[in-house]
Amino acid sequence: MKEDLSQHTPAMRQYLEAKAQYPDCIVLFRMGDFYETFWDDAVKASEILGIALTKRGKSAGRDVVMAGIPWRQLDRYLAKLVAVGERVAICEQLTPPGKGLIERKVVRVVTPGTLTEEDALDDAERRWLAAVNQDESGAWALAALDFASGRWRLQHGQGASALAEALESLGVAELLAPEDAAWAEGLAPNLQRLAPWSFAPDAAQEAVARLLHVKDWAALGLEGAPLVAGCVGAVLAYLEQTQRCSLAHLELPAFVEEAPRLVIDARTMRNLEAFADMRGDTSMGMFAAIDRTLTPMGKRLLADWMRAPLVDLAAIRARHDAVASLVDDETTRADVRARLRGMRDWERMLGRIVMRRETPRDWLGLAEALKRLPELVALLAGRGGLFAEIVEGMRGLEALAEKLARALNPEPPASVRDPGMISKGFDAELDRLRALAEDKESWLAAFEARERERTGIPNLRVRHNKVFGYFIELTKAQAAKAPPDYVRRQTLTSVERFTTDEL
Repeated sequence: MKEDLSQHTPAMRQYLEAKAQYPDCIVLFRMGDFYETFWDDAVKASEILGIALTKRGKSAGRDVVMAGIPWRQLDRYLAKLVAVGERVAICEQLTPPGKGLIERKVVRVVTPGTLTEEDALDDAERRWLAAVNQDESGAWALAALDFASGRWRLQHGQGASALAEALESLGVAELLAPEDAAWAEGLAPNLQRLAPWSFAPDAAQEAVARLLHVKDWAALGLEGAPLVAGCVGAVLAYLEQTQRCSLAHLELPAFVEEAPRLVIDARTMRNLEAFADMRGDTSMGMFAAIDRTLTPMGKRLLADWMRAPLVDLAAIRARHDAVASLVDDETTRADVRARLRGMRDWERMLGRIVMRRETPRDWLGLAEALKRLPELVALLAGRGGLFAEIVEGMRGLEALAEKLARALNPEPPASVRDPGMISKGFDAELDRLRALAEDKESWLAAFEARERERTGIPNLRVRHNKVFGYFIELTKAQAAKAPPDYVRRQTLTSVERFTTDEL
């Protein structure tokens, strides 16, 4: 039976409506500088996050049980909730505080497979959101997306054991399956069920065209792989339902035959202690022993190479030749490493910028990385083999790097919502508006003096109230001298009030 919300306070009605939309989520409800949780969500959040559980007032005769977190620490607490498999609906304030009820709406659902916050992600690990389906013959397909970076991995195969092995090797953070698929039970710890139509190839084609702006379906190689196509569509449908943001950072989900690679099952990886010893200590694994990478992107690439080594002799030789050319050139290698050292994760930063979830630090990190590209091009230009393609991909971004360097304040605020992200001197109009905001009294005094001189009315006054904002006030006798550009706003017993476009 649906709860009668009429007896609740307006804010609690908003919360309960959001909770009714997302009953399987912890709803973080923005109230000023805090995200609050209420009733059952508050009890659960208090236990998971170790925050205080309190009571404040009543709504519909019920004690309002609540637990809150500071909005600036959202990333840290999101990571804790998602780590235990919780789904979190973020209900934001859409209008500034003022008269009347603040409008609020769920703007995003954070799940184990859709986490993008920098502090919540491991540099070396991809966080795969995957969709799986199979037909009556036991043939299966898998579409996995590392949402933070936008990278896809598409696979297909035959048999339940091969599917289980593929999922274990990937380390899927969240798995999507048709709601009527009994065979999917127990395949992954964070299993979400979707309507069967989400896996239809036609729905996938429509979603790819609409969300990724791809009209040439045949170019993706999915026409002859309907099961794979359906899984791609299911991932996109789930993202559209939960993220409500641009997906322009996603790579195209092309189903093409890659260079052959060695398939190493998860058990063998564990026995080889490739990424951790038998006790699970990652510092004692082979990866930790050989990892000399300096960037998060390089760390993930090395991990990808270890999980799927090349077997094609030509590809192996090309990679070895590229490595050897820098091993033999110690000076250039040291110079390249100096430029890479400290470079932040711009693969994931670009994703957050596209999704409008970035911080000013993401923009600064991107600007710093772009600034180093010409130096890397100069160091690596002229080398053949794999380096030729790499160098070509780094060219042509000098103007953007220079513009970002001029635009961004090197000491930015904590949030893009706070003032001060753009440097003074970059944009004259922004500087003018900032000056008005920071010292409006000086501008108003100068404006008032100019208008007195222009109109010849010595006791012209600029005043303000909450109804009309700023206005020019003239006595009844002076009103006849008002210039044509003065627009009458209000007539009172003894004065007339005007405004101008400038004011």
